[in-house]
Amino acid sequence: MADERDAISFPQALRAAVRARGLGLQRISAHLRRKGHHVSSATLSYWQSGRSAPSRFTSLAAIGELEVVLGVPRGSLARLATLGAPSAGSPSAADAPRPVPPPQLADVVDRGRAVDEILTAWGDTLHRDVTVVSKQTVGWADAHGNTPRIRSREVLVLPQQPIETYVVAGGHPFAGVKVEVSALIGATIRRCVSETENSFAIAQLALPPAPPGGVHVLEYEFTFSGLPAVRRDRGQCVVLALGPVREAYLEVRFPEGAAPESVTAAQTNPGGEHRSPLTVSGQAARLLRRDFGPGTLTLEWTPTGARPG
Repeated sequence: MADERDAISFPQALRAAVRARGLGLQRISAHLRRKGHHVSSATLSYWQSGRSAPSRFTSLAAIGELEVVLGVPRGSLARLATLGAPSAGSPSAADAPRPVPPPQLADVVDRGRAVDEILTAWGDTLHRDVTVVSKQTVGWADAHGNTPRIRSREVLVLPQQPIETYVVAGGHPFAGVKVEVSALIGATIRRCVSETENSFAIAQLALPPAPPGGVHVLEYEFTFSGLPAVRRDRGQCVVLALGPVREAYLEVRFPEGAAPESVTAAQTNPGGEHRSPLTVSGQAARLLRRDFGPGTLTLEWTPTGARPG
């Protein structure tokens, strides 16, 4: 007789282990990165939800270390990760692909539960029935590998019903960082919650009236203060797309004399993660993707003078 545990899928086992361990996905990703496994927090979230599975050799190689981080028996996750999908003749195989849920803020921000509670209290959601024509994000880095200021500009087209609010959020992996949100163009802040202890902020932007087919142009900025004056092993600027984006642009500007020799661009979507090197031009690294999302775009770099982690 088959063991009942065989009925547990890899996503279910991973979710249970993460919940029991009490670590956020960003911290788990950081642990894996220190051991040489580049598995982003977004990828971990895709694994948890079943939107993708660790199929590449590099991903499967990280499972053993993931078991150590989560404190589960060795081989328990690896066994489930290597089990194939049900065959076409299996009664449990679906005749049509299951709908893929969109990524959540918790995919990249390590305070997902708190965000969910705030949105429930507001009666709001991160998802909107809009077409994101473009999402342009610029981060200003410091010599320590932080990005104390990040500015985003979004162009939204309303295909159907008008929307009154738009939710934006951001966070920092270090605890005790004060995060503030400013609405610069096309909106005002209706509500905002900033938690320094958890280093994140979420804001509900109030939008002016626009008819179906109308356009909203929004510009908003996150600032991070109280950052520790220590050099990080790796700088990182991440942008999350909850749905399709026709044109996504990410730029990180470095201080004079502190530009890194190279930057790594990481693109994560339900199909997996793709990493590629970028050349720094002047004092900035730039990444442009068309027809992107849902997923994350990330620029990573080693701050000048920092030792690789």
